[in-house]
Amino acid sequence: MIYQRMKDMVEVLCDFSQKREPGRDRQEYLQLLKQDLAAYYSYNQYLIDKLCELFTLTELLDFLEANEVHRPITIRTNTLKTRRRDLAQALINRGVNLDPLGKWSKTRPDHL
Repeated sequence: MIYQRMKDMVEVLCDFSQKREPGRDRQEYLQLLKQDLAAYYSYNQYLIDKLCELFTLTELLDFLEANEVHRPITIRTNTLKTRRRDLAQALINRGVNLDPLGKWSKTRPDHL
């Protein structure tokens, strides 16, 4: 319910002259949106205010949604101390599931 209200407010704020309710000003919509963002994403009001200064409203929603996605845990091999293969084998022996690093990385191939 809060999420839909946030989306609706962003839509109104992006085309404020056409979609606003009569008698309500932009600041009122913006303040309500910031309160909803803080509650929905569990951020404090100060951080939401600062993020609103950095991003447009649609970028802000995309940014906050992206922060909710769990990132994979990655490790990098210190090749001065061990080889990638040796570290991988030691981790596998301890029950760790390893996947090779994607091609997007600019690290050398001997890194996990």
